[in-house]
Amino acid sequence: IRLGVVGYGCRIHRLISGVFRQLEPDLKVVGIVDPDEVGVRRRLAASDGQDAIFYKDLDALVRQGKPDALAVGTRCNLHTPYAIKAASYDLPLYLEKPVAINMRQAVATKLLKQLVEFASGAHGGDTELAENFMGVIRGSVKSRTPIAEGIQSAYACLAAKESAAKGRFVKVRQVDL
Repeated sequence: IRLGVVGYGCRIHRLISGVFRQLEPDLKVVGIVDPDEVGVRRRLAASDGQDAIFYKDLDALVRQGKPDALAVGTRCNLHTPYAIKAASYDLPLYLEKPVAINMRQAVATKLLKQLVEFASGAHGGDTELAENFMGVIRGSVKSRTPIAEGIQSAYACLAAKESAAKGRFVKVRQVDL
């Protein structure tokens, strides 16, 4: 499996070097979009250091790197914009949580429903999500978790935050995809 990564921070590194590689030992990180090339190169596994090429943006990574799948491990505020862009490539996508950090982003992620038939992970532990992601890449399964569940989770978290700020419960917005 040829994996493209947007935002190669510590968490996505632990997933790739841990559970992803346990499930798919031949996985190769072939392209990365991240402004900290020096820091990322220190974290990369020896097997990836030879093959991984850094790209200026996601479009260049997909066109030139030709990954089989994408993983987004950016800062939380960038998850939504990269997920929406990544969805247009019709590649399996592993998106770190949260799907969105505010209501504007949560509403924007509704666009994903029009662009993809599956989205990896809105619930479960790292191993469960990684197993599902690898199955989606191999074409042996469809994602068990539709993007609507990730959006609903974001709505619930945002309502909890608003409730705490207002000192009263607010209604959780329902996903209508």
